[in-house]
Amino acid sequence: MFTGATSRAAADVPSVVTDIAPVGSLAAMVLGDLGTPQVLVESGASAHGMSLRPSQARALQQADFVIWVGPELEPWLDDSLTSLAPQGQSLVLTALPGTHVLPGREEVIFAEAADTEDEAHDHEQDGAEHAHEDHAGHDEDTQHDAEHSDHGKDDHESAEHADHDQADHGEHEDGAHSDHDHDAEAHDNHETHDDNHEGDNHADESHDDHGHHDHSHAGGIDPHVWLDPENAIIWLDAIAAAMGDADPEHAADYLRNAAQGKAEIAAAVQEARRRLEPVRDLPLLAFHDAYQYFEKAFDLTVAAAVSLSDASDPGPARLAALRDLVAEHGVACAITEPQFSMRRLDLVLEGTSVRRVHVDPLGADLPLGADQYPALILAMATGLAGCVAP
Repeated sequence: MFTGATSRAAADVPSVVTDIAPVGSLAAMVLGDLGTPQVLVESGASAHGMSLRPSQARALQQADFVIWVGPELEPWLDDSLTSLAPQGQSLVLTALPGTHVLPGREEVIFAEAADTEDEAHDHEQDGAEHAHEDHAGHDEDTQHDAEHSDHGKDDHESAEHADHDQADHGEHEDGAHSDHDHDAEAHDNHETHDDNHEGDNHADESHDDHGHHDHSHAGGIDPHVWLDPENAIIWLDAIAAAMGDADPEHAADYLRNAAQGKAEIAAAVQEARRRLEPVRDLPLLAFHDAYQYFEKAFDLTVAAAVSLSDASDPGPARLAALRDLVAEHGVACAITEPQFSMRRLDLVLEGTSVRRVHVDPLGADLPLGADQYPALILAMATGLAGCVAP
């Protein structure tokens, strides 16, 4: 939704700042030749937590539009907008009507959550009256199919039941409270301005996790919404409409550019489906649970993740459970990301021959601009298809 107002003349092309490269790509599609959006989260950095450099703070102060995913992903930006850009228009993508939003998963082993619920259901049926025995048998016969077709639904239900206990009690590796959030934000302010680079990948991994984690529990949603191409298509229309309201002289251009962008995304999705066909039914292990939207958009099966969607650190018990999963059931391959150290993934896969594929949900290696989002969808498909490459 939009807040604030712009003071620029209607004939001027509004200046646009975005949070991450994929969102910047969508804004660039709409702007076309009329302008270039600035992207705050630089190549190789994590969106889960960063400190603004002076030049980035100035960009926010001067922006007419700030287009960003939302506070669930970037609490640091939420705070910065209040102080630096109170007069600009803020477009929060997760708040736009029609945006497909999924609850964050609270278990790192998604297939196990589905199995547990199915097994409990089967035990209830076994203890029921004879009139229900046939139905129980049917449940057992179809359990395998249900694990594959409905594991996303089971995850959501588990997450909904877990949210209350998680918020009140929390596990050592994930528990967080609002007081801690303020501490993490204070910690952010003391970080060096180079927080976007190597430190973000290694030593600052837990620093990144804290700020986002607190907000993820408050909102309860998985913030990686840009990985559903249908969301991107909805956002193009919203960006074009908002830009047209602020700049009526170019309103037709924005709408035309958005239509072209939607066609390009649709073509990329069609090609991505073709590339992903060989891996559709294979169980995958992700480093962190960033792929739920992509998984459901392309009918994939991510069986587990080392870290939750907020990139929080797993504890020893979770790492042990993941090692057991890999040893007992196997995974086709493991997904690595450039924004994080893979040390914990190494612990899970130690002594195995599980193949690793590189997938970047931000597209850090891709050139910025209008082509970045379609290229991101294709690059992710190509990376995951590497699970079965010769």
